[in-house]
Amino acid sequence: MKIFGYSERGAMNALFYGMAFNKDGEKNMREFLALANIETPDNFSDFEIYNEFSLSEFGSPDLVIIAQNKNKNEKVAFFIEAKASCCKYYDINEQKTLHDDYVSKGKHDNGHASNLFFQLRLKNYFFELKDWFCKGMDRPRPIGSSGCDRIENTKGHERGIGFNPVVRNFVNKFKDCKEAHYIAIIPEQSKASISNPDSSYELKIHLVTWEELYGKFKNYKIFKETIDFNQGIDLKIKSEKRIQSQILNTPIIEKNLNQ
Repeated sequence: MKIFGYSERGAMNALFYGMAFNKDGEKNMREFLALANIETPDNFSDFEIYNEFSLSEFGSPDLVIIAQNKNKNEKVAFFIEAKASCCKYYDINEQKTLHDDYVSKGKHDNGHASNLFFQLRLKNYFFELKDWFCKGMDRPRPIGSSGCDRIENTKGHERGIGFNPVVRNFVNKFKDCKEAHYIAIIPEQSKASISNPDSSYELKIHLVTWEELYGKFKNYKIFKETIDFNQGIDLKIKSEKRIQSQILNTPIIEKNLNQ
């Protein structure tokens, strides 16, 4: 039996289910955090993985990890968003520019809800308000400021969490989390990338690439098969075989295409 996933959602499922059911899963999770440049990853244990749970008007994170920080004896949350190349080139600097235009110049983009920076800023804003939501409130007055009306408000009112019991149960998981980290999984960047792509928003985003993850975790059979399956051969370009990927910016070629 084989399982093949599609694009970043399939790759995320394959990667983190692989960790969850691997005998070295906790070790592998710490290796993932190390790749994302999280400080002292060996301090974290007792990982809980939440896959695409809703946070209502704050969006649905691709993945949330809640773990115990053994050094501080407290819980910490990791919000993870993943982006794929879609057989093109995913440019994180271009995405940041689009986000800046959206929030500062009033440029409206119907697809901006999927922008990496918008998504992670929403999760950061939710975390600022989590204590209010954990007390059962829906739309509290902001206790902090994101500095952006489009982050704080939606459809003419302040963002809320609603009263869906599953959403509320998930929200309560953050009750004991003292800090949060924000991780972006993106295709490898061929241009000069910035170490902290969101410093202007006072939000540090930790970057890790699909290519790095493939190199580290391709022993996860389902993960490798998903990445490989999402790489196709395009025969339409000057009658030459050309590899393209639905996930990666730089497709991984492991066999001679002439064979």
